[in-house]
Amino acid sequence: MTGVDLRGLPLSEKQIEYVCESNFFVNLAEGAIRSGKTASGLLRWLMYLADPKTPKERDLVVTAKTYDTAVRNIFNPLRDPVLFGPLAKATTYTRGADRHDPRHHGRGHHLQRRTQREPAPGHDLPGRVRRRVVPDAPQLP
Repeated sequence: MTGVDLRGLPLSEKQIEYVCESNFFVNLAEGAIRSGKTASGLLRWLMYLADPKTPKERDLVVTAKTYDTAVRNIFNPLRDPVLFGPLAKATTYTRGADRHDPRHHGRGHHLQRRTQREPAPGHDLPGRVRRRVVPDAPQLP
């Protein structure tokens, strides 16, 4: 990632390293509780959204164990002007918004909520993540 000077932000060297080198489809941050993983991850998310190469016509997905967890750990920090300054005003979400509902057209990105006990749209099975074993796949430590 080039063209962004992160030295003026209140970030540790490890956080700056994560933000600058998290260019993969899936990026994982590890560290102690309250070590800044969420703040640096959200900063990287905002940088991804601002990148002109990011496709604007696709849906974006935010996942969390519960809806309240997503609000507390993702949307509330993104809306905090102490953390993200004027960008905080640009962050909105609508609980229960459905992109197929005509009342929500033209209101930006939408969030669809589904818990483990609710059926996936068009399926009779519960909507839970299934584990898949791949022979000879590298194992995480």
